[in-house]
Amino acid sequence: WVQHHECAPKKQAHKKQQAPDRHKPFLTNFVEPSFFIDYIPAKSKAKILKYLADKAFDTGGVCDSAELFSLLQEREELCPTGLEKGVAIPHTRIHSEYLFVENFIIIGRIPGGVPFGAVDGKKTDLFFMPCTMDDQLHLYTITRIALMIQKTDLADRLREAASSEEMYDIFVEEEKHFVENFVEKKK
Repeated sequence: WVQHHECAPKKQAHKKQQAPDRHKPFLTNFVEPSFFIDYIPAKSKAKILKYLADKAFDTGGVCDSAELFSLLQEREELCPTGLEKGVAIPHTRIHSEYLFVENFIIIGRIPGGVPFGAVDGKKTDLFFMPCTMDDQLHLYTITRIALMIQKTDLADRLREAASSEEMYDIFVEEEKHFVENFVEKKK
Protein backbone atom coordinates (compact mmCIF):
# COMPACT_ATOMS: atom_id res chain seq x y z
CA TRP A 1 0.00 0.00 0.00
CA VAL A 2 1.51 3.28 -1.10
CA GLN A 3 0.63 6.36 0.88
CA HIS A 4 -0.03 9.24 -1.45
CA HIS A 5 -1.89 12.53 -1.07
CA GLU A 6 -3.26 14.41 -4.02
CA CYS A 7 -1.89 17.74 -3.02
CA ALA A 8 -0.56 21.07 -4.10
CA PRO A 9 1.46 23.66 -2.19
CA LYS A 10 -0.53 25.41 0.53
CA LYS A 11 1.32 28.61 -0.23
CA GLN A 12 1.77 30.20 -3.62
CA ALA A 13 4.70 28.48 -5.35
CA HIS A 14 7.76 30.71 -5.41
CA LYS A 15 11.01 30.28 -7.27
CA LYS A 16 12.81 31.08 -4.02
CA GLN A 17 11.51 31.67 -0.54
CA GLN A 18 12.78 34.57 1.50
CA ALA A 19 15.64 33.64 3.81
CA PRO A 20 14.61 33.46 7.45
CA ASP A 21 15.84 36.14 9.83
CA ARG A 22 18.71 34.37 11.56
CA HIS A 23 18.48 36.88 14.43
CA LYS A 24 15.15 35.36 15.49
CA PRO A 25 13.93 31.86 16.23
CA PHE A 26 12.60 30.46 12.95
CA LEU A 27 12.74 26.69 13.39
CA THR A 28 9.90 26.91 15.90
CA ASN A 29 7.68 27.99 12.98
CA PHE A 30 8.23 24.52 11.49
CA VAL A 31 7.30 22.37 14.50
CA GLU A 32 4.23 21.41 16.50
CA PRO A 33 4.05 19.03 19.44
CA SER A 34 2.71 16.29 17.15
CA PHE A 35 5.91 16.49 15.04
CA PHE A 36 7.96 15.10 17.96
CA ILE A 37 8.34 11.36 18.50
CA ASP A 38 9.45 10.26 21.95
CA TYR A 39 10.00 6.67 20.80
CA ILE A 40 10.74 5.57 17.24
CA PRO A 41 9.88 1.84 17.17
CA ALA A 42 12.62 0.83 14.72
CA LYS A 43 16.16 -0.51 14.96
CA SER A 44 17.46 -0.47 11.37
CA LYS A 45 18.30 2.52 9.19
CA ALA A 46 15.70 1.57 6.57
CA LYS A 47 12.93 1.11 9.13
CA ILE A 48 13.82 4.39 10.85
CA LEU A 49 13.70 6.26 7.54
CA LYS A 50 10.39 4.59 6.63
CA TYR A 51 8.92 5.49 10.03
CA LEU A 52 10.05 9.12 9.69
CA ALA A 53 8.66 9.33 6.13
CA ASP A 54 5.31 7.93 7.29
CA LYS A 55 5.22 10.34 10.24
CA ALA A 56 5.93 13.23 7.87
CA PHE A 57 3.13 12.02 5.60
CA ASP A 58 0.75 11.90 8.58
CA THR A 59 1.33 15.64 9.16
CA GLY A 60 -0.28 16.36 5.79
CA GLY A 61 2.87 18.17 4.69
CA VAL A 62 4.10 15.45 2.30
CA CYS A 63 2.42 14.36 -0.92
CA ASP A 64 3.96 10.89 -1.23
CA SER A 65 5.50 8.92 1.64
CA ALA A 66 7.02 6.29 -0.69
CA GLU A 67 8.81 9.00 -2.70
CA LEU A 68 10.06 10.66 0.49
CA PHE A 69 11.32 7.31 1.82
CA SER A 70 13.09 6.61 -1.48
CA LEU A 71 14.74 10.06 -1.47
CA LEU A 72 15.85 9.63 2.15
CA GLN A 73 17.44 6.27 1.30
CA GLU A 74 19.12 7.75 -1.77
CA ARG A 75 20.64 10.53 0.35
CA GLU A 76 21.88 8.08 3.00
CA GLU A 77 23.55 5.95 0.30
CA LEU A 78 25.31 9.04 -1.04
CA CYS A 79 26.63 10.03 2.40
CA PRO A 80 25.25 9.06 5.83
CA THR A 81 23.60 11.88 7.76
CA GLY A 82 24.72 10.63 11.17
CA LEU A 83 26.71 13.26 13.06
CA GLU A 84 28.59 13.18 16.34
CA LYS A 85 26.93 13.23 19.76
CA GLY A 86 24.25 10.68 18.83
CA VAL A 87 22.50 12.93 16.30
CA ALA A 88 21.41 12.40 12.70
CA ILE A 89 19.79 14.85 10.30
CA PRO A 90 18.24 12.62 7.63
CA HIS A 91 17.03 14.70 4.70
CA THR A 92 16.47 14.58 0.98
CA ARG A 93 18.56 16.20 -1.73
CA ILE A 94 15.37 17.45 -3.37
CA HIS A 95 13.43 20.30 -1.80
CA SER A 96 10.27 20.81 -3.74
CA GLU A 97 6.82 22.25 -3.35
CA TYR A 98 5.66 19.17 -5.27
CA LEU A 99 6.93 16.79 -2.58
CA PHE A 100 6.40 19.05 0.45
CA VAL A 101 3.36 21.31 0.72
CA GLU A 102 4.75 23.15 3.73
CA ASN A 103 8.03 23.47 5.61
CA PHE A 104 8.32 21.40 8.78
CA ILE A 105 10.70 19.34 10.91
CA ILE A 106 10.11 15.89 12.38
CA ILE A 107 12.16 15.21 15.52
CA GLY A 108 12.37 11.81 17.15
CA ARG A 109 14.44 9.63 19.44
CA ILE A 110 15.35 6.01 19.99
CA PRO A 111 16.43 5.41 23.60
CA GLY A 112 19.77 3.57 23.61
CA GLY A 113 20.45 4.49 20.01
CA VAL A 114 21.14 2.50 16.85
CA PRO A 115 24.01 2.38 14.34
CA PHE A 116 23.29 5.08 11.75
CA GLY A 117 26.65 5.83 10.12
CA ALA A 118 27.74 8.53 12.56
CA VAL A 119 31.14 10.06 11.86
CA ASP A 120 32.30 9.19 15.40
CA GLY A 121 31.14 5.57 15.01
CA LYS A 122 28.78 5.83 17.98
CA LYS A 123 25.08 5.00 18.10
CA THR A 124 22.51 7.58 17.07
CA ASP A 125 19.48 8.26 19.26
CA LEU A 126 18.19 11.66 18.05
CA PHE A 127 16.81 12.30 14.58
CA PHE A 128 15.99 15.72 13.09
CA MET A 129 14.32 15.47 9.67
CA PRO A 130 13.86 18.84 7.92
CA CYS A 131 11.27 18.89 5.14
CA THR A 132 11.53 22.09 3.14
CA MET A 133 10.21 23.38 -0.15
CA ASP A 134 13.31 25.45 -0.96
CA ASP A 135 17.08 24.77 -1.13
CA GLN A 136 18.08 27.97 0.67
CA LEU A 137 15.67 27.39 3.54
CA HIS A 138 16.86 23.78 3.73
CA LEU A 139 20.46 24.94 4.25
CA TYR A 140 19.44 27.52 6.87
CA THR A 141 17.42 24.85 8.69
CA ILE A 142 20.19 22.24 8.76
CA THR A 143 22.74 24.84 9.82
CA ARG A 144 20.57 26.10 12.69
CA ILE A 145 19.89 22.53 13.91
CA ALA A 146 23.61 21.64 13.82
CA LEU A 147 24.63 24.83 15.63
CA MET A 148 21.95 24.36 18.29
CA ILE A 149 23.21 20.83 18.92
CA GLN A 150 26.78 22.07 19.14
CA LYS A 151 26.22 25.14 21.32
CA THR A 152 23.23 24.33 23.56
CA ASP A 153 21.97 21.53 25.79
CA LEU A 154 19.29 20.64 23.23
CA ALA A 155 20.41 17.05 22.61
CA ASP A 156 20.81 16.16 26.28
CA ARG A 157 17.52 17.80 27.22
CA LEU A 158 15.62 16.03 24.42
CA ARG A 159 17.02 12.71 25.65
CA GLU A 160 15.73 13.44 29.17
CA ALA A 161 12.26 14.65 28.14
CA ALA A 162 9.36 12.64 29.54
CA SER A 163 7.08 13.08 26.51
CA SER A 164 6.83 14.41 22.97
CA GLU A 165 5.10 17.52 24.34
CA GLU A 166 8.04 18.16 26.64
CA MET A 167 10.41 17.61 23.69
CA TYR A 168 8.53 20.35 21.82
CA ASP A 169 8.76 22.76 24.77
CA ILE A 170 12.50 22.09 25.11
CA PHE A 171 13.09 22.67 21.41
CA VAL A 172 11.30 26.03 21.53
CA GLU A 173 13.23 27.07 24.69
CA GLU A 174 16.59 26.01 23.28
CA GLU A 175 16.15 27.84 19.99
CA LYS A 176 15.27 31.01 21.90
CA HIS A 177 18.32 30.47 24.15
CA PHE A 178 20.51 29.89 21.08
CA VAL A 179 19.39 33.11 19.40
CA GLU A 180 19.79 35.16 22.59
CA ASN A 181 23.25 33.81 23.40
CA PHE A 182 24.98 32.73 20.20
CA VAL A 183 23.64 34.72 17.26
CA GLU A 184 25.54 37.90 16.46
CA LYS A 185 23.32 40.86 17.20
CA LYS A 186 22.19 43.21 14.43
CA LYS A 187 24.20 46.40 14.31
